[in-house]
Amino acid sequence: MPRPPLEIDDRTPLDGAQIDLPARIGWLLRSWRTHRGISLRELQTRLADLGTSTSVTALSRVEVSGERNSTLIEGYERGLGLPHGALRAPIDVLCRTYDYRPADVAPLIPSTSLETFSTICGAVDGPGARPTGRDWMRFAEAHTDGVFGLPRREMEPVVARLAQELGRSVGTGYQQRYDALARLRCGRYGDVVFDVVAAAIAVPGAQRLPDLMSAVCERPSTQVLDWCAGLLDDPCHLIARAACLGLQNLRFVGGLDAEEWADVAPRVAAAADLIDTDPSRGVTLSSMLAASHPALRAAVPPTVRASLPDPPRPPRWTRNRLNVHYSAAAALAAEVADSLPGETMLTRLVFEALYDFRAAHAVTSSYLIAASPFAPAFVAALGRMAAADLDPLTRSRLRDTFGNLMYPTDDLDSQPLLASEDPHLVDVGLRIDALAGRAPATPELRALLAERITEENALLAAGMAEHPLLAELAADPGADPRIREAAGWWRATGGRIVDPAA
Repeated sequence: MPRPPLEIDDRTPLDGAQIDLPARIGWLLRSWRTHRGISLRELQTRLADLGTSTSVTALSRVEVSGERNSTLIEGYERGLGLPHGALRAPIDVLCRTYDYRPADVAPLIPSTSLETFSTICGAVDGPGARPTGRDWMRFAEAHTDGVFGLPRREMEPVVARLAQELGRSVGTGYQQRYDALARLRCGRYGDVVFDVVAAAIAVPGAQRLPDLMSAVCERPSTQVLDWCAGLLDDPCHLIARAACLGLQNLRFVGGLDAEEWADVAPRVAAAADLIDTDPSRGVTLSSMLAASHPALRAAVPPTVRASLPDPPRPPRWTRNRLNVHYSAAAALAAEVADSLPGETMLTRLVFEALYDFRAAHAVTSSYLIAASPFAPAFVAALGRMAAADLDPLTRSRLRDTFGNLMYPTDDLDSQPLLASEDPHLVDVGLRIDALAGRAPATPELRALLAERITEENALLAAGMAEHPLLAELAADPGADPRIREAAGWWRATGGRIVDPAA
């Protein structure tokens, strides 16, 4: 058979209504295979040795056409020596996010053995259990596709532990945990996940909320829509922001009609009333509205829309040199790819991760990059970019891009950013520190907590590093209530989670 071209691309318009999901699936699989230096024939032989019978034609098809075949994708993981779920987690998150998702032609069937099920449960809930992302994925798979299952009263504390671990984990373990929570939400334990997340968000000082909200919103319903909408004007800006991101997820996952979306308009208007006292809410609200269902945008009064700032987005959406942001993405992708196959799609993903105002695109593209063999080089390049002279849009998006990647940054030097006189660059440095599990010394940390721009990421860095200052802040009746409650939450929850190498 003829050799397929090495470059895979998504040729849909940058600002189009849909993206090419199969192309992205094929790109991730081929990128790993080619970076491992393994031919299709060699991969077929490896899979045969591991007990999976397939053909070169089937392997080529899953790459070229982007066929969603979980059984073969799991074979790629084993054949290429990748952790359990390292490919399936980002691919399934990608597909669940969009209502035009391809069907899984060969879902992975978990073991039906009671002994295996008991072992899987013991890994996450046994005496002294320290579950990894792999353990959580296997647990979720067994409870969504298997024949056994824990009763609700036993499942609730397990899901609560998973929810607590999610926002503190980095690397593959983060994606595995998110996929596990979303799988449980989309299966027979969906109500348990909703109740656990709703309770977690209501805890005073709760942090790391967007992932929890997004996982719940992977299973749309009128109840979830009303719940998210009711949080848009929450006094806590972290909750309001998570609600905006949840609404974006609901819009792309689909399943709600125009009338239901139009009913959200009064809550948007109520949230807009808070912008005068808290300007940080404006961009979040406007980005949500710009990416929302057309019926919601039409139902929001023009006076409210006019009061919102423009969402941060590129002025051009072409794939040529007239679009300076696409050119910047192309230059970054070329640096990261270093002449290896995969650069064409990587350029598209980098553009979306850095510049797309639609959270669904920015997050899923970040997931794919973080799950790809390009991840270490991309994170290093972002670190160098952060210290460069950047345009306002790129600078404003860097912090969130690091947050969407949730990739360990232990090797990045944050000191030049933390020493900057620009508080926005300092904030990026704090996000880098957080993902590395480190934080500034106590005097500097106190000063950063006193500034509204850097407060959130200073708390994140302190929490992920389990900084000793947290105990003092949590017990200080004179501290700002936001800081005191957040410090208490981090003290009760724990710091960064890095799974041992598989």
